[in-house]
Amino acid sequence: MSVSDYELVQSWSQVLDLCKLGAGQTVTLLTSADTNAQTLRCAILAVRQKRAIANRLDLQPVNGGVSSR
Repeated sequence: MSVSDYELVQSWSQVLDLCKLGAGQTVTLLTSADTNAQTLRCAILAVRQKRAIANRLDLQPVNGGVSSR
């Protein structure tokens, strides 16, 4: 069952309310090559509805076995 953009934006809005995000504050969204486009789009919309600033930081893949050394 798919989730509509409206439902996803509402869900992100609830999360941002719990974080007490206010106008003018900055949110950094951590993404990767595998980030779901709908999730990212709706998260950005929810941040903008709160009159906050959305930044995106695209992280490179990490080799788990090598990174723990």
